[in-house]
Amino acid sequence: MGCAAYHDRDAPCDFCPTRTALETGDSVVGVVPYETGAGTEGSQELLSSPLFDDRSTVVGVIKYVRDISRLEEEERGAYTRCSAMATTSFRRLTSTRRREEGKLRSKRT
Repeated sequence: MGCAAYHDRDAPCDFCPTRTALETGDSVVGVVPYETGAGTEGSQELLSSPLFDDRSTVVGVIKYVRDISRLEEEERGAYTRCSAMATTSFRRLTSTRRREEGKLRSKRT
């Protein structure tokens, strides 16, 4: 069930959208980590939607799985670049302000 089928596990992940969909009867979306036999790690977005019989009993789940590892990697890179730009801008701003304050002090004396 759930992660065990995709990740060669004996038990589901701590947060298993498939298990939750079966238990609650609601559609559930979650991000699930994975590791391949070759040691590659990543993340998958997993959408699990319950299937009901004619008595409204959950009898199965439809799963949509999308590997989002590359997207997460790009987001981390964008965050790092934005953080570096913000740090550089802050340093320039504070440096400029210190210079201006120094000029004001020298004019007063």
